Amino acid sequence: MSDYYWQRATVTDLQKQYITQVKYTINDVEGNAGVLEIKQSNVNDKIAVRTHRAYLPQRYRTYLVGTFWRFYLVIELFNRFKKQRRKKFKSFLPFLINNMVHLDNVIEATIRPFLDKDLKTIAEDDCPNYEEYLITEFLIGRHDPKTVAQFRERCPTNIE
Repeated sequence: MSDYYWQRATVTDLQKQYITQVKYTINDVEGNAGVLEIKQSNVNDKIAVRTHRAYLPQRYRTYLVGTFWRFYLVIELFNRFKKQRRKKFKSFLPFLINNMVHLDNVIEATIRPFLDKDLKTIAEDDCPNYEEYLITEFLIGRHDPKTVAQFRERCPTNIE
């Protein structure tokens, strides 16, 4: 399940810096209705240049929009709360960081298998990594290892 993408090691400052500076966009591919294009840019660049990252099947568009929305919401909350000195925000920050890294790992695990695929075959391809994330999201609504382990203990069917 998608707790595979939950980072168990301590998140480094370099990871947080990288994750918060990359911006992904979803674009249609002209002349190919079954494919969408993921582009990325660096939010720290003075001139916004969107570079091609990968092509993915169009049928994932709605779910990717929701995943990216959640990803950027968590990043925005992280950027706001990391500057807060109050204790209640300090205890919430690790939760945001873990979720931010988890979503980044999910996005990368979704994109990587499509990096070298032929554009002509992408519309029919599946993305098992992303589908596992979506199934976990639908059934459990959380991805932390403790919650997923509890679900596995109580569910008689292996949904993986």
